[in-house]
Amino acid sequence: MAKKNPERDVSYLLNRLNHDLECFIEKFIVSSTDIESWGTLSNGLKFKDNKDCEEHESSRSVSNKQISSLYKNIDSIIHHIKNKSAELRELAIKDSLTGLYNRHFFNEVIEREVARGERNSEVVSFIMIDLDKLKQINDGLGHLTGDKMLVEASNLIKNTVRKSDMVFRFGGDEFLVLMVNSDCKMTNHMIKRLLDACDKWNEINEKEYGCRLSFSIGCSTCYKCDDILEALNEADARMYKNKKEKKETEMRLKQSINHN
Repeated sequence: MAKKNPERDVSYLLNRLNHDLECFIEKFIVSSTDIESWGTLSNGLKFKDNKDCEEHESSRSVSNKQISSLYKNIDSIIHHIKNKSAELRELAIKDSLTGLYNRHFFNEVIEREVARGERNSEVVSFIMIDLDKLKQINDGLGHLTGDKMLVEASNLIKNTVRKSDMVFRFGGDEFLVLMVNSDCKMTNHMIKRLLDACDKWNEINEKEYGCRLSFSIGCSTCYKCDDILEALNEADARMYKNKKEKKETEMRLKQSINHN
């Protein structure tokens, strides 16, 4: 019976494993899981002498190089997992058209804010915003123009509110601004800034887009975290009231013009 060669056996197994890992990496790049806590392995790799393996010094030297290569392959897997995880996280919490946070993420955020508010007694305010006449824009000017108006509205809101505020696309034509540590006075001041920004946008862009940018807005302030849902509904109701009042005013104006 031929005598086994430990160096050849170890080398064969490591080469086979390394090859399998390289094939696995190619297929694994398209997959992901959220493993943010993983670090790299090869940087921390250390080899220690083992008295039991002294008779295979040459074998150990070859093996160490191959093991280093294996660890680098594992690091490559981890790197792609982290990148894919970050990409998927962005897709999960962001609206694809506007780039704003989506309603799903709002549900996650509001739970965190409730917990923090209970600890710190923080005031939370909501500004609910509806993009007026989106259906008419879609029907009259096309959905591409409607999408552009949604993007313009999103950018205007995001660039007008504070950096600490969070803006969500809450529905098809609805947006929500979450303002922490903002009382009623501060919230109303922000609404004025948003309306002024709308007027400025129309001065510059109305002719190019063929339509006006207009918001119906409602707000509420929550001083107790257990009233957050009630405050959110209140902001929504006020927004719809504002929208209804604007429509009624527009109808009266048209009737007056037709009567004259």
